[in-house]
Amino acid sequence: MNTRVSGFGGLGRSAALTKGYRWPIFGALLLVGICAGIVNFLAGVFAGILAGVGSWAKIVGFSIIAALSEGLTGISIALISARLREIKEGVIVDQTASVFD
Repeated sequence: MNTRVSGFGGLGRSAALTKGYRWPIFGALLLVGICAGIVNFLAGVFAGILAGVGSWAKIVGFSIIAALSEGLTGISIALISARLREIKEGVIVDQTASVFD
C-alpha cells in the first residue's frame, strides 16, 4: 500500500527541481520582491498625493499599479520554473505549452 499522500508528491518534485539552484532562485525572487515593493510604495505615495482627487481614484490607481507589480512577480516565478525544467528535465517551453493544443 502506498502511504505517500499524492498531494505532497509535488513538494518532492519541487525539491528535486530546485536542488543546486536554491540560492540563485532566492536571490532572483528577493530582487523581484524588492522591485515590487518599491513600485507598490511609490504607488502608495502617488495615491497619497492624489488625496484631493477622491478616494475611488486613489483606490483604482493604486490597484492597477499593484496588479502590474504582482504580475511581474508571477511572470518571474513562471520563467524561473520554465528555465529550471529546461535545465533539469530538458523540457522546453514549446513542449510545455503543447498540452493546451
